[in-house]
Amino acid sequence: MIVFEPSGELLLLNYESDFGPHDWVARKFKDGEAISLRSCFEFRVGDQLELAMENEVEGDALEFDREDRDEPRAYTFVLGKLNGEYYRLKSRVLGTKNTFYLHRDLDFSPKFFIAPRKISILRKIDRQVSEDVYIGGTLQGAIPEGAYRQLLKVFPSSTELDRYAAARVEVCIREYLGVVGDAERAYHQHMNKKIIPRGSSLLPMFAAAEAAKYKTLLEKLQSMLSSEESYTEAQWQAEILSIIQLLYPKYIRAFESVKIRDTVNKTKRFLDLMLVDASGHIDLIEIKKPFDQCILSRREYRGNFFPAKELSGAVMQLEKYIYYLTKWGNAGERELSEFYRDKLPNGLSLKIVNPKGFIILGREVGMTMRQRADFEIVKRKYQSVIDIISYDDLLDRIQSLLENFSGYGPSQHLNTLTPRNNS
Repeated sequence: MIVFEPSGELLLLNYESDFGPHDWVARKFKDGEAISLRSCFEFRVGDQLELAMENEVEGDALEFDREDRDEPRAYTFVLGKLNGEYYRLKSRVLGTKNTFYLHRDLDFSPKFFIAPRKISILRKIDRQVSEDVYIGGTLQGAIPEGAYRQLLKVFPSSTELDRYAAARVEVCIREYLGVVGDAERAYHQHMNKKIIPRGSSLLPMFAAAEAAKYKTLLEKLQSMLSSEESYTEAQWQAEILSIIQLLYPKYIRAFESVKIRDTVNKTKRFLDLMLVDASGHIDLIEIKKPFDQCILSRREYRGNFFPAKELSGAVMQLEKYIYYLTKWGNAGERELSEFYRDKLPNGLSLKIVNPKGFIILGREVGMTMRQRADFEIVKRKYQSVIDIISYDDLLDRIQSLLENFSGYGPSQHLNTLTPRNNS
């Protein structure tokens, strides 16, 4: 059994043998040999507290003048000596090339030094550094106690080591022999449960800027919706398009009046708006001003509200454009890439691969619960190809993003706006 004990200027290690009737430590010391405790600490006879205090030497094999005993007894060894606020540990005892300093207020236990399978944690750290190591306290450059404790939590356990070894064996032999288990899967499942921090998250660093961005977008969209009559169709599309590109930053370019070939009817068509993502993939978008009752019909048909002409027409138009683009295929990719080459980042080519469409139109203000439910059914019907977004949906998405980023720091004090009026 090992117990660590800070005592004045010394950090002591108390050891009492757990095995056998004979005092193996006494026999080792009598023969002038060093002892190894848990494969992590190597002590000589001169490291004993009483002898170290009397002789003030480190490492010299002193003559062991005690009689060998039949019963084990406790031993106290000097592990380190106080130097300022830190205990300076004996590098010879630890088997390290660098010197370790532990703050005097740390709570020492065997797990602080020893990992499963008798692995010295300090020795593992020592192999990765080329300077003395300070742990705990407030000294600049010291490893904070919390960070060191976290290291202890994520250090490989016996279970993890066993499963890793089994997984490696399975990978090597399963092509030649039948295996009865799934050791590799068990290992990965175990590791997935283990939370390993990777340093400070990037989110808090940019949260305030993101919150400010979404607050501005929310205010802008609310202002536009309150005075939509003052915008022409072209002005409205341009403003909404800029909001979409900020809301979906994967889209790096947007082109208007894009000429494409209808290879089915042997003619040409013009896309109102085409989006290009960072990989060059093409998507389409239709932006309509939010006229009243342009989403669902006013009347019911057999207890259901069906899409209004404005929505049905926009869906049909986008589906046909997606069809024409897909039919155009590789030839269309080459022609569009060449036409927009000067407006694209260097080396980026346009790609027609299952284009997706967006339709932004209408308000849900004043809708009943039944109408909202039917609208949701319509949206889900087309969601694999077309994302139908009302302006109230757009407001809610921006509001949700604003609230999300406002929770990371000082930005949480930003005043949020209520986007939807369901009256």
